[in-house]
Amino acid sequence: MKLIKDNFDLFCGGIASVIALLITIVKFCYSRQGISELLNFLQEFSGLFVSVLVFFVAAKSILRQLKRRETFDSVLKEELDLWAERNAPLITQDGKYQKSEEESKNCYYMLSDHDHIFDVGDDFSDQKAQRGRFVELPESYTKENKLVFYLNRGMFIDRAKANGTEASDEINILKHRVANCISAKFGKDTFEASGGFCNRDQMLIKVRIKRDLLDPKDARTIVKLLDYVMILYLAAA
Repeated sequence: MKLIKDNFDLFCGGIASVIALLITIVKFCYSRQGISELLNFLQEFSGLFVSVLVFFVAAKSILRQLKRRETFDSVLKEELDLWAERNAPLITQDGKYQKSEEESKNCYYMLSDHDHIFDVGDDFSDQKAQRGRFVELPESYTKENKLVFYLNRGMFIDRAKANGTEASDEINILKHRVANCISAKFGKDTFEASGGFCNRDQMLIKVRIKRDLLDPKDARTIVKLLDYVMILYLAAA
């Protein structure tokens, strides 16, 4: 209905043109139909007909937009598909990386060894290109539901070597730093992040949804969040 409200003046003008055209036709039918009256009728009819034609073309375009109106679900699916496609082979949703049937279909996976990003064309079916869970999305995006990001030990081995530490210690520190970055960038009224423990080789970042996410722009914000965390992981690795 928003499109109709935004184009209310167009619809009013169009309806008025249609009414004026009908009145012109009726007046001609009930008047003396001489040559002069016929020419006047044709002149007036032509002008009004152009207005009516423009109205119908515009109305058709508006109604077409209404049929393909964006919704939260449609935008989220489209944006997630584009995001995964844009970041392949780093990111995938391929089910063959699931460790159990219980894992949510809403999981996305990340290459553990980011150096394999350059192996364009490989099928990544062997052990050299292992993946770990990157994020698990909720079934719905209502208030208090959570997105869960995973910090896998295998992704940060090189960082640990460079710092002379253990990878498990690195992810334990990173979970708080990444959570703070998320809250600072998105936490005003949308998300709140905190670090969590899974096991020694895997830490969690739980991102709580602070309000119901219903609009198409909210769907785009979710994908921006995924993209932002992915960049943080790459920078930290």
